[in-house]
Amino acid sequence: MTVKLFSNDWESRHIDLKESEKFWDMRAEEFAAHKDSREKIEGIENLLSFFESNGVIHNAAKILDIGCGPGIYTVEFGKRVREAMGIDISSEMLKYARANSRAEGLGNTSFKKAAWEEVDLDEYGWSRKFDLVFASMSPGISSRDALLKMVHASRGYCFMSSFAYRRDIVRQNLEEIIFGGAREHHNGATIYYSFNTLWEAGYYPEIFYRDTEWENILSLDQALFRYTHWLTREQALDKKQQIKIHEYLESISIDGFIKEHTEAKIGYMLWKVC
Repeated sequence: MTVKLFSNDWESRHIDLKESEKFWDMRAEEFAAHKDSREKIEGIENLLSFFESNGVIHNAAKILDIGCGPGIYTVEFGKRVREAMGIDISSEMLKYARANSRAEGLGNTSFKKAAWEEVDLDEYGWSRKFDLVFASMSPGISSRDALLKMVHASRGYCFMSSFAYRRDIVRQNLEEIIFGGAREHHNGATIYYSFNTLWEAGYYPEIFYRDTEWENILSLDQALFRYTHWLTREQALDKKQQIKIHEYLESISIDGFIKEHTEAKIGYMLWKVC
């Protein structure tokens, strides 16, 4: 498959930035609550140890964290490097990020509301500015241009992670009901397209994987909002389809809550820019 075909297929997956902002605003509290989980802490420590042992980060480094969410990585970077900046489309996520940074007494972190897809590197003065451009599970890396913009902002390394595989029974059943078939093949698209785009552009990313699973307990309203958003990204939903989503979620709820179990394989990619 050529670069043009990768690019065309990737970019055909349209993202409504206003809807995306609303979605992540609604999930900010949930994400902030995860920062102290044992799995999250272990994952961060392992990744940072890998970066330090390979010279990716050091005490003089400047780091850009794309889609920083509640600032969990930005704050940890701030403890180890000269300067760490986090950007996110969600104002609510950034409120938690700033609060988490203040709680650690950090003066070398900063946060900016911005959608990576719309960032102009020359306007921001970010061309070749950062020693590491970092994007952990960031929906902002949604096209060839967004990916290569990471390269142009870096003077050292880039890192990104995304699902290589994800299985959520609730979502799978809803796709069967709404679309007549599960769309699991969309999982892993970001890793697949990114690796091949970088390879064609002359970069040779290291890639490794981690298996994980987790459970969430959602209120019926939370689940309705989340799954409607996800399925709308696949295609526009009519009123009947939205009613079917509500009916299914209500049918599996217990006392107004839904247990969501997810199994996943996460792909990690690191590549050197210069």
